[in-house]
Amino acid sequence: MNDAQKQALFDNTAAAMGDAPDFIKYRHIRNCYRCDPAYGEGVAKALGLTVEDAQAARATDPALGQAGLL
Repeated sequence: MNDAQKQALFDNTAAAMGDAPDFIKYRHIRNCYRCDPAYGEGVAKALGLTVEDAQAARATDPALGQAGLL
């Protein structure tokens, strides 16, 4: 993907998340980051969040302790 296509992916992902609760956004950022750090960073930036905040939020995710969800 070229840079414009990557940015479109980040922006479309952020738009699709809409008014989802922050813990969902943070979880998605963590999942994207696991796939590719640049992907996670791009999605986080498009959402106005950071990967660091997403990593820190893992400890308070409502799914904590449920296998496979974090």
